[in-house]
Amino acid sequence: MKFIIKDPLGKNRKLVIALFSAIGLFTILALTPKSESVEDLFNKATQSFNEAMGHFDSAIMYNPDYAEAYQNRGLAKSNMGIVYTALDDFAKAIELKPEFSEAYNNRGKLFYRTGSFYGAQLDFDKAIEINPESYTAYFNRGVVRIKMGEKEEGRTDLRKSKELKQKSEI
Repeated sequence: MKFIIKDPLGKNRKLVIALFSAIGLFTILALTPKSESVEDLFNKATQSFNEAMGHFDSAIMYNPDYAEAYQNRGLAKSNMGIVYTALDDFAKAIELKPEFSEAYNNRGKLFYRTGSFYGAQLDFDKAIEINPESYTAYFNRGVVRIKMGEKEEGRTDLRKSKELKQKSEI
């Protein structure tokens, strides 16, 4: 008698592996003994991000229209300081899925890190337009507005972010 075991992940196997690889970085950092050097931790983190990017590359090769894979690869690249191709990945995710508020929010954070405050604000505006309950987008836009000298508008966004976050925790 033969038993057939169905793969519960099916077509999502590569994405799940990639997500767990990225999450694995945080597990490595949390479970690492204190005796390891900062250099050892950095090398482990870099290896985890490289592995995650490889999995996202595979997911994209398997399904080139997979917006979430571009978005997550953009996050991995962003965390490694690979700015311009991370921006390309976020742009591709947005092209494939124009209502992808997380991609706008993450691209906006990367614009902010590179000093492109106007681009960051535009992306946070779009993320909020798509998802008015996104407390992270309000928080990020508030920080950008303050940085750009729009202090009152920034404080308003930060208050709105706090209100939405408290509401989401109920």
